[in-house]
Amino acid sequence: MLINDYYIILTRRKNHLSTYAINFADWVKTGKFGFYSHVLMNTEDEVKSNIDFRLIEAIGVGTCYSPFEKVFDVNSVAFLKPKGVTIEDWTIILDNIKNYLGLPYDTLFDILDKNSMSCVELIRAALMSLPDYEKRFSNFEEMITTYKVLTPSMFYNCPDFEIVFEIR
Repeated sequence: MLINDYYIILTRRKNHLSTYAINFADWVKTGKFGFYSHVLMNTEDEVKSNIDFRLIEAIGVGTCYSPFEKVFDVNSVAFLKPKGVTIEDWTIILDNIKNYLGLPYDTLFDILDKNSMSCVELIRAALMSLPDYEKRFSNFEEMITTYKVLTPSMFYNCPDFEIVFEIR
């Protein structure tokens, strides 16, 4: 699937303390436990083997490309598609997300600070490059405004995104 199309990718590692902390934060803010604890994107369309994948994410070392084997060493995964996004839109999104490579990790999860990025901030920033972002992702932005937080599970629970594939 990753060879033929672009996705927002949600992952969960059940043996990481951070997974439980993020899922607990979901419960505190939204009233229900989250499931996923990380989000990233695939950015390459010329893939012949696992080493060709370009998976971009914001992790402890900052915003970087990560190898396939590291990203998918998880217990659960979901592939999401933003509804109504064309290949031209993906080009804008993917060109934009690369601008954040090398930024440090945002340990404060400050969605207004563009000098550092957490995983959720990175994906949102990439999507915000679309000229009609506010209209297309109005439900998503309403969730952020309502809960005053942005978590990986919010992508999953938002009707602005379609779940294309999932393994739990």
